[in-house]
Amino acid sequence: MYAGQSSSSTGFASSPCPNCGSSSTVRIFRRDTTREWYLARCNDCKQHYTDPQPTLDDIVSFYGDGYHEELLTVELTRAAFGPKFESYINWIAPHLRAGGRTLDIGCSTGLFPSLLKERGFSAEGLELNSTTAKFAREQFGIPVTSQPFETAEYTPASFSLVSMTDVLEHSLSPIITLERVHGILENGGHALITFPDISSIESHYFHTVARLTHRDWLWQNCHVPLHTWEFTRPTAEALFRRTGFRVAAFRRSHVVLDEKRSGLLSMLYLPSRVLSLPPLSRLMGTQLEFLIQKQ
Repeated sequence: MYAGQSSSSTGFASSPCPNCGSSSTVRIFRRDTTREWYLARCNDCKQHYTDPQPTLDDIVSFYGDGYHEELLTVELTRAAFGPKFESYINWIAPHLRAGGRTLDIGCSTGLFPSLLKERGFSAEGLELNSTTAKFAREQFGIPVTSQPFETAEYTPASFSLVSMTDVLEHSLSPIITLERVHGILENGGHALITFPDISSIESHYFHTVARLTHRDWLWQNCHVPLHTWEFTRPTAEALFRRTGFRVAAFRRSHVVLDEKRSGLLSMLYLPSRVLSLPPLSRLMGTQLEFLIQKQ
């Protein structure tokens, strides 16, 4: 439960819960961009989602040619994501079949599949942004499909690992997406799924700050409409069970973006920095990281 409902909350969501179909839904928070979007929550299944629901065209439009522009050199992309991706691989490698075929959905610049390739896997990627996909192919030599996962063609039971790091929350339907992931995984295959926890301590803190200051942008953990869905650990695990997976491994992490802030704004972000300390990060970090296995 939240400490209180946002002052910008306006009651019921505009449609039934897209996860379970319940009409018992409530808008929690408003985010104004070029359109008005809300974070909604289902009172029955507890799933959080963007209301109104973005269409596939909306989702594709969010990631235009300039979306990854600041990462389009090997040095910058390695500096931004290298340590995190190496940590993922070190964590999941003992569970995986050596040399298996892997697919990284939403592979961005292709760094993660390139690191898997260095470890001996037959790695490829999928990336909506055509410019970034071209970079991945040219700079890292990774086969990359540049189209939505919903329409891309893959052979059933052909991958030992499918990774979606900070991707599933952007999908049109997590249920349909994970059902398709289940279908293209070999028996006993794994999926690496990561996303932020909308109910984390950090999220509660910034939600409170945003409500008290009437600055909706301060709730940095609420990413509507870019996140079609926001998850908690219980709603994520319910989704995995529903789509035929079991949780093989779980951990939390916490990363604070190294952005320059001054004055009062810098002070507001101090609690988030404290959470990045290793003992607190493992216990209360905002990032949820799951290795799930096909059943």
